[in-house]
Formats: sequence, structure tokens, C-alpha cells
Amino acid sequence: MARRQKGEGSVYKRDDGQWVGSLDLGMHGNKRRRRVVYGKTQAAVVKKLAEIRREHAAGHVATSSMTVEKWLAYWLDKVVSTRVKPTTLRTYRSYVERYLIPAIGHQRVDRLTAGHIIAVHDKAREGRSETTANHAHWILHSALKDAVRHGKAPRNAAELVDTPGTAAPSRRALTVPEVLAVFSRVQHDRLASRWHMALLTGARQGECLGLTWDSVDFAAGVLSLDWQLQRVPYQHGCQPACGLRADRCPKRRLAVPARYEARPLEGNHYLLRPKTRKSIRRIAMPTLLHQSLLDRQALYLAERGEYDTDHGLVWARVDGRPIDGRVDYQEWQGYLRTSGIPPLPLHSARHTAATVLDQLNVPQHVVATILGHSDVTTTRGYTHVDTTRQMEALEQMGDLLLSHGQPAEQ
Repeated sequence: MARRQKGEGSVYKRDDGQWVGSLDLGMHGNKRRRRVVYGKTQAAVVKKLAEIRREHAAGHVATSSMTVEKWLAYWLDKVVSTRVKPTTLRTYRSYVERYLIPAIGHQRVDRLTAGHIIAVHDKAREGRSETTANHAHWILHSALKDAVRHGKAPRNAAELVDTPGTAAPSRRALTVPEVLAVFSRVQHDRLASRWHMALLTGARQGECLGLTWDSVDFAAGVLSLDWQLQRVPYQHGCQPACGLRADRCPKRRLAVPARYEARPLEGNHYLLRPKTRKSIRRIAMPTLLHQSLLDRQALYLAERGEYDTDHGLVWARVDGRPIDGRVDYQEWQGYLRTSGIPPLPLHSARHTAATVLDQLNVPQHVVATILGHSDVTTTRGYTHVDTTRQMEALEQMGDLLLSHGQPAEQ
């Protein structure tokens, strides 16, 4: 390789075979800043140094001696926010603020040891399940993996210790009588079809609340789940950070994922396309849901004259604005309570649909296309299931519910 020019940094090979690169970034106050990167090959180190020079020229490079807290802030805003959904980013940020920063935020990211990782596990276990420690570990693992890639750390310290286990899930499915009790409770509500959709098809909350009328094909009896309603988190727009929460920053901006097609609605509510076209799925409408959606459409057409803004959402507030996920969750808990059912997570509706379909001996690959589970579809080689198969399965489910709702013959 040709001799490196001034300003390109120095590159050398250590006795243990690892390549090291060093770049002088000049003075910062009374201290000289220097970045050190590591790699398995000389070419890899040279590439990292070139990336650092580009970042430095853009004005947002950090030194390798940065603390874990500073790296995690950079990672959340500049790195991981570009590749995950807003809901996932909120989860990451919550774990970072609750467990990672309190445990090791003051440590240097390039000097982490196994003991520091264990400290994170211990912090996450305080009064919580082993699953919380497991999630904290993998979020930290992902952050440190990117730290290595960006030349902030020589190794991923999270790989030095065993991953915490996970607790057995406590959620359960609703029984058929409980499903009927919920249906009875919501039957006169303006958004009754929202809960028919959840319990009959197992669609996720974001898929339900993001369903638009142009994705409902009554003639074909098919729904296209091609949008998800998400609350996009705010991130700081100030440099340096103002010290306030991101949503209170005077220069805050919405962290809309660059890799997602997004449609703004109200405030920080957006419709987001799934990450890949393969994630968009079509679901057959069984008779119960078909009629319920027709009733909803009639009410929507009567209401829309009162809407401030019509986003074309199947389920919206009385003024046409999107329904916040937290309000939707509270509605679910209210229906359970008034139906005599103990509190259950909203995901139990999805679990209910899967369980009933399994009880009806519906083939797993058909269930996978209804629920949008890619693992069964991928491993068993199914790339498409005709909606006729879905309709047969979902009609069976509807018939089962209707038969339980009929009085017994004398």
C-alpha cells in the first residue's frame, strides 16, 4: 500500500496480529483529540479512518475516549434510528435511560469489561424478571457492535459474558366464551369492528389503527395490511444537547426512519410502510368481519362531514384524527373489565386468534400468512397462500364463535 499522506492517520500492526489506526483530530479546548480504531486487516482500518475523516469534516465525530452515555446518545440519534421502527426506538431509549446509563454510563466505551456488562444485568434485574436483563443485554450488545464498527471500541464487551435467560411468557389467549363476551360488550360501540378485526385476524395494533379504506376490498373480500400507525419519537436538534428531554428540546425534530416510506398524519403520528414489500400481507375477510366493516363504513360516511381532517382511516377519533395507541390500549382494558375478564395485554388478542386457528387444525403455513409470521413461511418454503385457504380457516373460526353464541337445543 502507498505511503500515507499527512492527515490520513497512521496504521500499524500489533504483535497479536490486530491492525490499529490512529488519527489526530486537532485541539479541542486545551486537549488534543485523537481517534484510535481497530481491525482484522489493514484495509479495514484504512476504511474506518476515512470514515472518521468524513465525519470530522461534517462536524459530528466523537473521540474514542467518549463515555458510554455519550456513545448511546449518539447511537440512538444517529445510528440505530435509521434502521428500526419508532416503537422499537422508544423501547431502546427506555432501556438505555433506565438500566444502561445508570449502571455504566460514566464508563469509557473503549474500556468496558465483563464486569461492566454484569453490572447492567444486575441493574435490570432489580425487582424485574430475567427477561428484562435479557433485553438490556441485547440492546447493549447491538450498541457496542456498532461502536466497534465505528471505531469507538476495540471489542464488543457484551460478548464476554453469558446472555441472561428469559422468563416464560405469562400471556394467555381468551377462551371462546370470553371472545363472545367482548363481542357482546362492543357490539353497539362505534368502533366495534376494531375489536372484531383484532380477535378474528390477530392483526397487530399498529396494523389495525393504520388500516385505510383504500386497503379494504369488499368485492374481493380481502384486506391489505400495507400501513402501520406509529408515534414517531422526537430527537434533539440542538448542538450541543440542551439537557432537556428530546420532546421538550426547542429545536426538536421527528426521527422518521429513513428506510421507511412514511405518511404524516397529526402531530407525531405517522403511517409507516413495513420495511419490505414481503411484509405487506393480504387477509381474507370472514363473514363476521365483512359485515362489521360494512357497518363501520356506513357510520364513517355519515361522520366524515364532521371531520376536521379525513385521513381515510377505518378507525379514527370522532374528529377524524388517528387513535393514539395508549388510548386504544385503555379501551381494550375497559372492555375486558366490563366483560368480567382479568387484565390482559393487547397482544393477547393476537394470541387468541392463533390459538383458535390451531384448535381448528388449520395448517401452520396458513396461520402464518394470516398472522404475518415470516419464520414458518420461510422455513417451510411457503411464499404465497391463496386467500381462499385463509377464508376457509377464518370462516371456520367465525362458525365456531357463532355456534357458541347460540342457545343449546332443547
